[in-house]
Amino acid sequence: MSGAVVIFRLASTCYALPAPPVRECMPLPALFRPPGTPAPVLGHFRLGAERVVVVDLAVLLGL
Repeated sequence: MSGAVVIFRLASTCYALPAPPVRECMPLPALFRPPGTPAPVLGHFRLGAERVVVVDLAVLLGL
């Protein structure tokens, strides 16, 4: 992988993703979690006119 990357930790492992698709890094805002939401989905929030769904990758991948 070459170029700019976003590095993050998931469980006890560090990962890197190509930076170009990443639009913004920000502190996690308050989330709305409707009843019946699947376990990996932490909830969603509004970012401008968009709704952003937040997923817990550790739960999704069983880590």
